[in-house]
Amino acid sequence: MAITDQTRTNVAFKSLQGKARGNDSTPYYAETIPRKGTTHADQVWLSDVPRTPPSSSTEVVARYYPDAEGEIVLTMDRAVAGGRKWVALDRFEGSWSSGSGDVSRVQGGWIAPEFGAQYVAQLYDGAGQRIPELDASDWMFDYAAGVLTFNSQDRAESGTSAGQAIKLRVFRYIGHTLGSPPDFEQTYIAARDGNASTSA
Repeated sequence: MAITDQTRTNVAFKSLQGKARGNDSTPYYAETIPRKGTTHADQVWLSDVPRTPPSSSTEVVARYYPDAEGEIVLTMDRAVAGGRKWVALDRFEGSWSSGSGDVSRVQGGWIAPEFGAQYVAQLYDGAGQRIPELDASDWMFDYAAGVLTFNSQDRAESGTSAGQAIKLRVFRYIGHTLGSPPDFEQTYIAARDGNASTSA
């Protein structure tokens, strides 16, 4: 029997969420087995991510909450109508489009809940009210890409200012990657010199 389009869609959607498909009837957030795909060197994380998010930023995890670096103010993508797509740019812009803007400015590498349930992103509207995960807007945040989509409803926020933008409370990986590994030679030299000093 051929694989149905529904199953193909289910597999693809859950893969984007970092989950392995169990069956079509299981919601993506209820799947328990993580799916880890093939990635580029700069997306291969070398530092351990703690299972529980830190209460303040560390050398590995940046905490974007009001009590730390501040929430991420997302930028509306003007290429998509109805305010249904928002991105985590390197800095907020009131007018930006993925059709003509510099897409390399979109920040990825956000820590997904596969590392721990408390890493789940929290979303807030322009008035500062939390938008729950099971909201009727059917929002979805792509942790790897830094892209938020609203799949069932348009948004009222204009996106022209930070006060009229969607905000995100989330954690980002800032540790070493395979593309930017620690300087092992310098680490060795420091350890060697330290040992020599201690034994002298």
